[in-house]
Amino acid sequence: MKNFVLNLIFMFAVLSPAISQTGSLDTYFSKYQDDETFTVVNISSSMFAAIAGLESDSIDPEAKAILDNITGMKILTKQSNGETYFNEVLNLIKSKGLEEMMSIKEKGANMRIYGKSDGSKYLKEVVLLRGDKDNFVLMQVQGKLSIEQLSQLSRTLNN
Repeated sequence: MKNFVLNLIFMFAVLSPAISQTGSLDTYFSKYQDDETFTVVNISSSMFAAIAGLESDSIDPEAKAILDNITGMKILTKQSNGETYFNEVLNLIKSKGLEEMMSIKEKGANMRIYGKSDGSKYLKEVVLLRGDKDNFVLMQVQGKLSIEQLSQLSRTLNN
C-alpha cells in the first residue's frame, strides 16, 4: 500500500509543471505561501510546456502525451500537524465542487483524490490530499486529463 501511495505522489510530481489557470484552491495555497514552515511549489505553465516540448528518448511517449494536456500544478507540504491541515482543506474541497474519486485510510494516515470534470470525459482539476499526525501534502494538477491517461501513467510508474 505504501508503494502505491508513493507511486501516486510521484505520478503527480511528474505531472507537476505549471499553474496559469485559476484553481479552486488558490486561496488556500495563498494563505500559506509565505509561511516558512511550509514547503510550497508552484510550477508555471511555461515550464510545463518546456518539459513537454523536450525531444528526448528518456520521456515515455504516453507520459509526454499526458504532459501536453497539463496546464499547471501546485504542491503544499508541512512536516507537522498533518491531520489539522488535512481537515481544514477537506472542508474547502467539499465546498468547491470537487468530487471524491478515491480514498485510502491506513495506520492513521488519510489520502484522498478529488477531481473536477470539465463537463465531458475529462477532468480539469485533480487534487491529492494526504494527512497524518506528522505530515501534510496537498497537490493540485490542472489541465485536460482523462481517467485513462491517469491510469496509464500510474501503470507506467508501477512497472
